[in-house]
Amino acid sequence: MNDLDGAVDWLKTSPMQRMSLGSRELFHSDFLSWLFETYPTALGPVFGLHLNGCKVEREKQNLDLVVRETHTSPPVLIIENKMKSYPDREQLERYNAKFPETKKRVLLTLVAPTFDMPDWWETLLYRELADQLRGWFSGANVAAEHRQYVEDYVALIGHLST
Repeated sequence: MNDLDGAVDWLKTSPMQRMSLGSRELFHSDFLSWLFETYPTALGPVFGLHLNGCKVEREKQNLDLVVRETHTSPPVLIIENKMKSYPDREQLERYNAKFPETKKRVLLTLVAPTFDMPDWWETLLYRELADQLRGWFSGANVAAEHRQYVEDYVALIGHLST
């Protein structure tokens, strides 16, 4: 069995995959929002940020995730999540204008953009997110009741990437 066949077989039997089907992008944004608020140290390995705590806003001015250190601080991270649609340069340019003081902007996507990315945005593929989260998780102090969810999520995005 090759990697693709194994990934498809895993996805067919995964309860997490089934839960994500209702609204793919919202599911992933919601899970990441929970993960980063519950375990802000996960932001470090993935996005190069070092936060002791954070507040994640969902769908703030149409942006998928807006991460702040506090409720009133400027965003330290904006994530535009593309799970079921293709990246769009014009959309990224519009979103940049909404929070120009943001430290970091990341396009999280299954497929690499086919256009030159604006200088102020970085691309993170879901495959890379899975690798980064896997590395963080191996040394993280994750509550016992959360461990299986995080493991399953990392496996889900890894298999979807395949």
